[in-house]
Amino acid sequence: MKENSIVQNNENKSNELENQIENASQFEKESNDGQSNKKIKSKYLNEKTVTIVLTLAVALIAVVFLFIRSNNTVGAKTSQEAAQGFVEAVNSDNYEKASNYVYYENDDVRKDVKKELKDKDKIQTSLHRHMYKTYKDYKIVSVDELGDEARVTLKRESEPGKIVYSDFKMKKVDDRWYCDIM
Repeated sequence: MKENSIVQNNENKSNELENQIENASQFEKESNDGQSNKKIKSKYLNEKTVTIVLTLAVALIAVVFLFIRSNNTVGAKTSQEAAQGFVEAVNSDNYEKASNYVYYENDDVRKDVKKELKDKDKIQTSLHRHMYKTYKDYKIVSVDELGDEARVTLKRESEPGKIVYSDFKMKKVDDRWYCDIM
């Protein structure tokens, strides 16, 4: 009987030890599963973060490109837009902007004119300003297109009740319209 109780006691201890081993291995498995889940979640978050950052970078590049392009655009899509842009710029004394709507032989001439318009001490600047100011206070009456050319008719009130009319030509070059006043 003593032997039975020893055997039974050993069996109980053995079962208890097996349960502890099983619990420990299950805990280790759960711990590994948790780490695996954390790795999966971490990987998902990293991929999501990279995707968001790349999307924002592409959007930022697109905005910068559009901003740069819109600032370097000269002329206008239509003769009406070019005439309106020129007259509005002249009426607000923004002669650099007005020069964007004027036809010049090439970009170097345009750059020189813009540089001169910035430097108020240059004599040439006053000539360009004078040419632009010729159209100050005018309003557009009509823009008549004929192929790649157009004529803009303007009017302004010089004295109460006295209307003065003027006009200038426009030309279309490379699908852009320009005031041909120089």
